Amino acid sequence: MISIGQHPFVLVWYVVLMIIWVFLYKKVKIREEKPANLLPYFLYSVLTLCITTVLVVGGIRGDFKHSTRPINR
Repeated sequence: MISIGQHPFVLVWYVVLMIIWVFLYKKVKIREEKPANLLPYFLYSVLTLCITTVLVVGGIRGDFKHSTRPINR
């Protein structure tokens, strides 16, 4: 509790941002849309997942070069 005593505005900003977040969340209306063709939607989703996985693993390892060490040493 000493940090809140030293920095009271952190708690104030937290409360203000939570109020703004809840206010904006209630203003957004979500429409549920089903895709007309499921096959292209599925293929696009799988392709996006594969590309994202490759980029995440490359980012974790540091690069795609052959000299980079594997994740499990």
